[in-house]
Amino acid sequence: MKTFFIAFLLCVTTTAYSIYDVTLTSPYKWPVVRVIDGDSIVVEAKWLPNELDDTISIRLFGIDTPERGWRARCDRERELAEEVTSYVEGLLIGNPSVEVVLSGWDKFGGRVLGDFVIGNTSLARMLLDKNYAQPYTGSGPKPSWCE
Repeated sequence: MKTFFIAFLLCVTTTAYSIYDVTLTSPYKWPVVRVIDGDSIVVEAKWLPNELDDTISIRLFGIDTPERGWRARCDRERELAEEVTSYVEGLLIGNPSVEVVLSGWDKFGGRVLGDFVIGNTSLARMLLDKNYAQPYTGSGPKPSWCE
């Protein structure tokens, strides 16, 4: 039921946009609850029916950031992941001006693809500019953080 409802929501509310374009007319002001890692963020969704969870996990579209904990392939990736996560938390947690822009479903389901806009700047673009992220569209092998 949750998957159907979120799919319906995306169909109704999502506008097609090119990667890192933050000029959409209908972003959402959903508070950020938690940063899982540099490219996975949980937002509050109290408007969902009571039978469903009151949060939605959003995966930043078009990028990959280092993995945390046991998912990291090397110490360098693990350390960089903590740095990126802390940076994203500092930008998003408690920031009332953050906007969420949706773009579709994540390939694994359960998460939504999108971006976060701070001012007029895409979070994905900020992470790329700081070398905290690498371009990744979800197909093919992920870039390595250990080389």
